[in-house]
This record gives sequence, C-alpha cells and structure tokens, in this order.
Amino acid sequence: MKQRFLLFLSALLLALPASAALFTFAPLPMEDPATVIRQFKPLLSYLGQQTGHDFRIRHSRDYGELLRRFRAGEIDLAYLGPLPYVDLKAGFGAAMPLVHFLEKSGQADYTCALISAGMLNTRFGKGNMRVALTQPLSTCGYLAANTMLKAQGADLNKSLFRYLGTHDDVALSLVRGDYDLGVVKTALARRYGHLGVRIIRETGRLPAFSLIVNSSRIPKRDLDAIRSALIALRPADNPADARITATWGENIRHGATPALDADFDSVRRMRGKLRIPEQGNF
Repeated sequence: MKQRFLLFLSALLLALPASAALFTFAPLPMEDPATVIRQFKPLLSYLGQQTGHDFRIRHSRDYGELLRRFRAGEIDLAYLGPLPYVDLKAGFGAAMPLVHFLEKSGQADYTCALISAGMLNTRFGKGNMRVALTQPLSTCGYLAANTMLKAQGADLNKSLFRYLGTHDDVALSLVRGDYDLGVVKTALARRYGHLGVRIIRETGRLPAFSLIVNSSRIPKRDLDAIRSALIALRPADNPADARITATWGENIRHGATPALDADFDSVRRMRGKLRIPEQGNF
C-alpha cells in the first residue's frame, strides 16, 4: 500500500506544471528605456502567457555592456543584429539564435545602405570625407561602411568618422549637412528620400535581427516553447495574429522564422579579422 501511494505521489508531481522561471531580456541598447518598454513589453507579456514564465527587461547603455552581461549569465535572451551575435558567439558558445524577426517586407533578411544627401561630395574617395556611423557593433556601422567604401575605391580609415548612435541620427546628420556620407538600414534610408537622402550602394543580404538565447540558462523545452509561440504568429495573413502584434515594436511585429547559426556565415565573412574601433577618429 505504501509503495503504491509513493508511485501515485510521484506520478502526481510529474504531472504538475513546472514552476515559473524568471528570464531576463535585453533589447537593443540604442533606445531610451521608455521606448524599449513600449516596444518590447507586449512581446514579453505574450511569451509569458504562452510559456507560463516571467520575462523582465534589462536595459544596457551600449552593445559592449550588453554582450558582457550576456557572457556573465546576467541576460537570458537578447534582441540583436547579426554583427553583435557573431561577436558574441565567437567567445561564448552557449549563445544561440532562436528566431529571426521578419522585416516589414516579410523577408528574413535586410541590407545596409551607404547614403548621402543632395549632390555627392566631390571629395568622395579622396579622403577627408566625414562619415556618420551608428555604433561600433552595429552591423550597419563600421563593418558595413568599411565594406562598401572599399568597393567604391575609398578607405574609411582615411576619412573622418564618428559614431552617432541610431540610424535616424545618422540620416538626419546628412540632411543637416553635418556629414558627407553615412550608413543605415536600407529601409530607413528610403524613408528619408523625401529629405534628399539617396542610396549610393548596398551590402549583400544580411540575416534579420534575431532573438538570441543563452542555451546554458534556458531549458530546451522552454526554448522550444518560445520559438513555437513566435513562429506560430502570422500577422500578415491572420487578422487575429495581427491584433496580437499590433502593439509590438515596428521591427518585431511582422512575424518570425526559425534561425540557425549558419545563417550568419555571410556576416562572418564580412567580419573576418577586421578591427572595429570603439571610438570615432575626430
């Protein structure tokens, strides 16, 4: 009788749902905390409903701080572009891409654009150009600028470059005439076309921004549940799903698709052994 009772109790305990875990999520470090909460809190609430776990936001000042916290086990999930993920993965094998968030176009990739405003400056390719960049570890930053300027026969290191923060900051700096060239996501560059911003060159296709997870801290069953919850949404085709994602940030509301580490090989080839300065040179 006692043995039968113990077997019954064990079966009952196994049937009970696992206790809720608390996972820490890091958004892009470019936005102010109020904007971050407005963009990502609805997404995290949805994941909480679907998984039974709690998700909290931890804001970082820049990519460097975010990646340090990730490696230290202080962050469980992060929303990252391809270059920060490649750098993170190189020294931290537990980092794993879970899903790519689709662009508004429905694609799971994007390009960066080398842009100018108005007439192309006659100093292009001759040094002394003023180049506006986002952040050191932004894919559409030093990495993309170096790649595209080389293709144009120019040298970024012989130019004057400075990190301004966001893609909008870069585009607006060109509109004001503060810089000769800049690099931003192509989709954003097109939004500034009416202000004179024009595209000179684009990179090849790059994997879309992704949800990166610390696989050493999140059990596989929870990783599977998070991935399934996100890829199940089809907001472009299903009005009910569109209502769910309507309040999410613009860059995460269009659906998601499973991600693989191999998706980032093109970025690794661009990255190579390039040394990316942490500060501008003027």
